[in-house]
Amino acid sequence: FYRNENLKFGIYEFDEAGREIPGILWGASTKAVQAFYARTGYALDFGFGDLPDHIGAELLFMARLCEDEGEARMRGDAGNAGNLAVLEGEFLDGHLGRFAPALAARVEDATSQPFFRAWAALLRAFVGAEGAGEKAAV
Repeated sequence: FYRNENLKFGIYEFDEAGREIPGILWGASTKAVQAFYARTGYALDFGFGDLPDHIGAELLFMARLCEDEGEARMRGDAGNAGNLAVLEGEFLDGHLGRFAPALAARVEDATSQPFFRAWAALLRAFVGAEGAGEKAAV
């Protein structure tokens, strides 16, 4: 995505932009995402180069939680795996799951390009599957 084009179509790849004044960044929800990362002991790599609530950052974080949960399950550490599953659910309910489906819909509406339409469908499926999986695991 190129930001200038995104703005033309009302596509903001930040959690913040979908819930507060569009285009305003580093507000309450950006800070809440950053605080969530810190509370869980995770941090963005300094080389990431974007805001904590960028869709890429939130997907990387969720992928890391899922990976760590899977490793805990493989080690037989059900307690840690359960804790990680709870964190996944909290993050979906409070952040990623609140804006990713709308972002996917805006991308699908704005383009006929197969790559971006497939990306949007994959995003919607991942968030939906994680939400369903978290509820089933608890």
